[in-house]
Amino acid sequence: PVAAFLKAFAEKGLTVTMEEARGPMGMTKIDHIRELFKLPSVTEQFKQNYNRNWTEEDVVSIYKEFEKHLFASLEEYTTPIPGVIEVIEKLKRDGIKIGSTTGYTTAMMDIVLPGAAAHGYTTDNCVTSNNLPAGRPQPYMIYQNMIDLAIPCLLYCRCDSGQQRNGTHPRGNRKTACRRVEQTHGSSQKTYVYGRCALCSKHHCRTSRNY
Repeated sequence: PVAAFLKAFAEKGLTVTMEEARGPMGMTKIDHIRELFKLPSVTEQFKQNYNRNWTEEDVVSIYKEFEKHLFASLEEYTTPIPGVIEVIEKLKRDGIKIGSTTGYTTAMMDIVLPGAAAHGYTTDNCVTSNNLPAGRPQPYMIYQNMIDLAIPCLLYCRCDSGQQRNGTHPRGNRKTACRRVEQTHGSSQKTYVYGRCALCSKHHCRTSRNY
């Protein structure tokens, strides 16, 4: 897929290196292209070639060329990387739901998903960003996965100490979806949300709220 970015920019007389093209990988593709335009080297090339600054129209123009090249080769890039299928199968055996997010659009995933499934890769849900306010690194696709998979909350855990800090996520540690539903304690009229960290296996209480 990186080749599609290189070809689309090259057709406009703009050189993007492989390393530069991989930099914004994971973002929605039109956002990815916009980030490449922001690179000083690309901005300077554009000014020299066209005697003006690039605009959003130029982003859209290259995106259309990118889509043309991508759709022509997308079926060739549906083989999972080694180890992924085994990990997915293990997680499913453990009762963990798999929600996927992607920088591809729905139309692109309509090609990728059947090809990946033919190789044994399937998830419980797949969310694309084209019907959401934004893609990565914004959290909207994660939220949509939580809705689709009925995940009530996110639990943050300090795995080095097994403690939390005011319900926030300390820098450098991980987050995991709660694996237990809300439990109501009628006497206190509060609901405590519990979850188990997938890394340290300890249970933590994240939040409570009054009714």
